[in-house]
Amino acid sequence: MSNTLGFSGIDNISLNQIKDNPDLTELYFYDVESSIEDLIENNEFSQVLNFKEFVNYLKIKFNILRYGQPVFLNENWPQEEIDYFICENLNHRNTDLYHEILKHAPYYNKYCNSIFGIDIEKNITAYKLHEEAWCIPNSYIEEIIKCIESLNLESIKKAVDKWFHDNNKASGIDDDEASLFKEELDEFCNKLNLVFQKDLHLIWLVC
Repeated sequence: MSNTLGFSGIDNISLNQIKDNPDLTELYFYDVESSIEDLIENNEFSQVLNFKEFVNYLKIKFNILRYGQPVFLNENWPQEEIDYFICENLNHRNTDLYHEILKHAPYYNKYCNSIFGIDIEKNITAYKLHEEAWCIPNSYIEEIIKCIESLNLESIKKAVDKWFHDNNKASGIDDDEASLFKEELDEFCNKLNLVFQKDLHLIWLVC
């Protein structure tokens, strides 16, 4: 989905490797399986290796082509396309709306600035990996989860009304429309909780 924000958990070792080589962020979200199919169809890979060796070959080739020199990835690096998740209707053009919704949550804290408000707030705890990729440490994810869990229909309606007013749009949503935001954010929160429980950090980029 164009301009969707893709989120995923990431371990310490892989995150540190991305910090050293920021361009690897895109490779972390790279679809290895489709690349295997492309190579086979184009007869670019004739020698049969086991899957892990095949993947490593692809990634080294990918890095040589894109960055000029091979980067040898750590053993924790994904051996297949990662199962990243999205907030269904969120994209890079409406993060301010979702940030406004979190700001109206009964349990709001500074850590919530760092997921939808990175281009709006000065006080953020996320750090930039490269032009369109950010990361939040695991220790902050729980606070964001608490914020989303505290949302209710009234707080969502007030937030959306303010966003409509600030953007000179017709205001007012009803409970059914607010419920759609609530369900979407609850599902997103469930995915965040899985990342938190696995003791991973949160990484995302425009994909």
